[in-house]
Amino acid sequence: QRPPRDALEAQVASVLASFLPAAGALSIDDDFFARGGDSLRAARAISALRLAPTTAALTVRDIYTARTV
Repeated sequence: QRPPRDALEAQVASVLASFLPAAGALSIDDDFFARGGDSLRAARAISALRLAPTTAALTVRDIYTARTV
């Protein structure tokens, strides 16, 4: 499992991990849904990421399309 490669990946991984039921860091290879994510958690994570200026363009569809960081 690879750690985030830059600040943006670290930010996305941290926010996504905070909405997952399993504790621990999220690697860039971890599947959001395989780690316990669901549509409600995805919507909440996207809402949190939209507050950050660098990730404002993300949508819930993005999590379904690209399930890893």
